[in-house]
Amino acid sequence: PDYSIDPDLAVTCGAAIKAAMSEGEESVRDTIVTDVVSHSLGVDMISTFGDHQILRLSPIIHRGTTIPTSRSSVYCTLHDNQRTIELSILEGDERDPEANTLLGKVHVVDIPRGPKGQEICVTFTYDCSGILEVSAELRSTGRIFTKLLNRRGISLDAASLEKAKNRIRSLKI
Repeated sequence: PDYSIDPDLAVTCGAAIKAAMSEGEESVRDTIVTDVVSHSLGVDMISTFGDHQILRLSPIIHRGTTIPTSRSSVYCTLHDNQRTIELSILEGDERDPEANTLLGKVHVVDIPRGPKGQEICVTFTYDCSGILEVSAELRSTGRIFTKLLNRRGISLDAASLEKAKNRIRSLKI
């Protein structure tokens, strides 16, 4: 460690750079500062063990992942002719979904009738400004259901929301 640097000054400079990056300031566009996800982000899912079904958190972006990032997982319908799926978007590291923080829900509807096992690809894209986009693609039809969440709790005006969507698009896998 370099003890010649004033720790208060280092924290202040870091906070200023992070704030400028979060606001999309042009002056720091080429600056690279890594940040990580503090808690896992995922969806609730049902795991089947014999005749037993258990509701579990299925992390998509794991705690400690460097952001910005985009990650996907594939899930399947559990029943023949299942027409809907409700995905609870969760933050936390507990296996029990109820012990984690509910961030929102994505509803996948109008699933074509068919045998169980129809695939839904769920993608989480998370940027440095705290915007989380969750999309669920029904593989059989290509239909995509999307939810955009602002993880910082700050309301965004239309222009800021559009900028965030454009940043998210550039991160997608």
